[in-house]
Amino acid sequence: MPSTTDFKGESRDVGLTVAWGSVKPFALEESIAAPTVEECFHEDQEIQFAPAGSVFGRDGLIMHDNEDFGDTAQREGWYWLGVWIRQNRLHNPWADHPPRKLSFHEVLKKLEPNGDGVFVRAPSKDPFGRNTDGNANHGTTRDQLIPLIAAMGVWGEHDALQRLWNALPEDILGKHEFQGHWHDAITGEDIYASDPCTLSRDPLCSVKRSNGLLLFTGDPLPPTTYNLFIRAGVDPTWSFPTTKAAVSPDGFTIGEGMLYAGVGVLRHQATGDVPCGSQPQPDKLDCVDQDMNTVVMLWMSRYSRATPVSESAIASYRSRAHSYGSYYGDYCRTYKVLQVSNSCQPGDSQCCPNKSCLNLQLTARIKAGIRGSPAWSPDGPGVGPYGAVRWYNRWTTGANPRLAVLWQPIIEDLLSAQH
Repeated sequence: MPSTTDFKGESRDVGLTVAWGSVKPFALEESIAAPTVEECFHEDQEIQFAPAGSVFGRDGLIMHDNEDFGDTAQREGWYWLGVWIRQNRLHNPWADHPPRKLSFHEVLKKLEPNGDGVFVRAPSKDPFGRNTDGNANHGTTRDQLIPLIAAMGVWGEHDALQRLWNALPEDILGKHEFQGHWHDAITGEDIYASDPCTLSRDPLCSVKRSNGLLLFTGDPLPPTTYNLFIRAGVDPTWSFPTTKAAVSPDGFTIGEGMLYAGVGVLRHQATGDVPCGSQPQPDKLDCVDQDMNTVVMLWMSRYSRATPVSESAIASYRSRAHSYGSYYGDYCRTYKVLQVSNSCQPGDSQCCPNKSCLNLQLTARIKAGIRGSPAWSPDGPGVGPYGAVRWYNRWTTGANPRLAVLWQPIIEDLLSAQH
């Protein structure tokens, strides 16, 4: 298949460009002024890395607009896993311009500030969700950890991975994410630590924990996350039978079934058959919150310990329904480049002074286009999964569209029928 090189020196496959959502051919007289999808949706804008001198030592870490670091850990894991896959599996290396200054090892040191396995969303954020930087409930959740676990596995950061595993709070229900706290049912005390008995002076601390009188309030890890840890190469030690069962061969089998079932739920949310739980007013075309981590789980399932069930999960995900992100081509042909205006006139409903306004307008326009006559067409068959990732990382929400661009060939390779 022929290839070309874009203005940034990155090799691109011409055949993939059309199939994965770039603008369809224009008439000759229109082609001069017509924007590409990259231009239209700012997918050529470099990823935002925090500048030198950023607060709390966040220099060089991925951020969103207005120095938003709420999802930095998740984005860093997604970024570094994608960089590794493109370099070592697809032989299509990723390049940032200018080159990124931090290595993955340096990023991990910032996200594990005390070197004790307790990871944070970003430096200064409390792993248990307390307000330490002006943001409550920014603890380290499973959603933040999934791409990091996978990235640590492929990059050989096994010591950090093992520290994370060891530090995750464990009670009689198994391992938990960090966001939460220990609660003593007898004294009513709340303890914010990965292991409460290292801080407590109560000689009965271990006994209470073993008897279920001292429990962690954060969400327990589901079977799929235990499987991800195993695939990443962790030594799955345990203190309680629940964790032991989760990392056993039978537990792994259950996790595979949950992976397949999870993809099924996502697919039914994308069609509207199941409400999108993260939305107060469900919109199936905007239900994309789980796609990035789903893609990570599926890729790792093929990378390490592939099973017939995990392959079936990948096959099921191929037919994920379209989201708003599948219609970028027709949007660009109709409305051109997304732009925020500093000079909107009173009463001009088509002029947006900020990205929030522009995002509402973008969503409404795509929705109208899909319902129009003639109706807009998706950018290509099978583009549903990539369209969801693209929509999740869209420029109008202050995110980094190039994180989706980074993963475009990876998603296509994962879902290729040739596997």
